Amino acid sequence: MGRADGRPMSQFRASIVPHIRPNRAIMPGVIMTVPYEDRVNATRFLLCRFGTETRRAARSSRPSLGSLRRNPTVQSGLYVSLSSQIALERRLTTIADNMANSNTVGFRSTDVKFDQVLSNTQNDIGAKVAFVSQGNDYLSERQGDMQETGNNLDFAVRGDAWFAINTPVGQVLTRDGRFTLSDTGELLSTRGYPVLDAGGAPIQVNRDGGPIKVARDGNIYQGGKQVGSIGLFTADLAQGFVRFENSGVISTQAPQPVVDRPDVGVMQGYVEQSNVNGIGEMTQLIQVNRAFEQITALIRDSESSLEEAIKTLGGSR
Repeated sequence: MGRADGRPMSQFRASIVPHIRPNRAIMPGVIMTVPYEDRVNATRFLLCRFGTETRRAARSSRPSLGSLRRNPTVQSGLYVSLSSQIALERRLTTIADNMANSNTVGFRSTDVKFDQVLSNTQNDIGAKVAFVSQGNDYLSERQGDMQETGNNLDFAVRGDAWFAINTPVGQVLTRDGRFTLSDTGELLSTRGYPVLDAGGAPIQVNRDGGPIKVARDGNIYQGGKQVGSIGLFTADLAQGFVRFENSGVISTQAPQPVVDRPDVGVMQGYVEQSNVNGIGEMTQLIQVNRAFEQITALIRDSESSLEEAIKTLGGSR
């Protein structure tokens, strides 16, 4: 029998046999040690050498598209890469949102926490395949810079708490304290939503009653008398939240009013700037983009290797 390149099979046999080690599977040993261009000839030689049983085993072990679909382990590298790209795409979305709101008053940046997910895919060696989860969003608790405005209707929250406003979708938490007064004396947000007190009711003051003074605890004084109180609320946003407009968030759990907490208060005449670190977000954007490109190249190489393996083991080369 001769080779595809014209060399005698005996000469090829002499070059391949030293690479076959005892106590090892013949086919893996040959494929790992013989150059790529000799794999088809190696397969032909082994089939002739070890007879019909080897031929039948080789024929039955040829991968097909159906077997690849039935056995995810064959392409686990592709699936892991794809899960990484999905996670990176989500991170790109949050980075873009953060950078777009770097100048939004009271905005809290969004970060993503990714977890490792172990697959229960069965395989011959009992290995577990680790995928990347799609990630869970969470808000950064870092305090933004305080900017003094001198406006009596501008407020900032010091500490881990939120203002509350009443919207068509329900109660929304915000740290944007740029409030105004309506013609009827109702305290409103910049979008015209009523600001709520600790009991969840709209705040009403006398528009013609003189300047408004707000104490650290949120109590509103007008003409030396208390006329209301700005409510401060806390919520466990780690349990889930939804963004509302720019700086608002809707918690999946009911917010709770702040009571007797010296570390939380209201600052009148200030607004809190966005806590987004523009330079940091740009650095992360570059890192995520590079990682995405590297994984794309890895997927391309994996697909090419899988295609070549199918062609080689399937006897089409």
